[in-house]
Amino acid sequence: MVKHPPRRHVKDINTLNPRENFLLLTNVFYIPMKSFIRISFLSFVSIFLLAAGSCAKKDETCTAVIKVVGVNGTPANGARVTLTSNFGLGTDNELATYLPAEKLTDLNGLAEFTFRQPAILDIEVTHITSSEISTDLIKLEVGKTVRKTITLQ
Repeated sequence: MVKHPPRRHVKDINTLNPRENFLLLTNVFYIPMKSFIRISFLSFVSIFLLAAGSCAKKDETCTAVIKVVGVNGTPANGARVTLTSNFGLGTDNELATYLPAEKLTDLNGLAEFTFRQPAILDIEVTHITSSEISTDLIKLEVGKTVRKTITLQ
């Protein structure tokens, strides 16, 4: 069993000599060694967990969901959606390897594309029921899903 030094109650701290002042302070802030080790360990674990949690990898993908509808607002199944870019192809080889990207819409008129970098892309939509090409732009942002609705002409 650990014996704690006796605590002194002094009315006037100004009358103490330096040694008595030191003893008074050490008695007030006395922490047993076991408690000190526990507090130190818990502090270390807490700091480690906070640091590990803040280093979690964030979603860096950019997703584009293109919905193609007819003039009457019904989803256009089987429309060909092509994403191309005239911006940055000369400086960004990684983006250039993904483009042009092309998909057919599903029964709900949706085509989903995922890229690893943000970009501004041209959208071209064609369908067998229409001879017109519908076009628009979409801006992809890191960690976000951007949705765009294209109406066939």
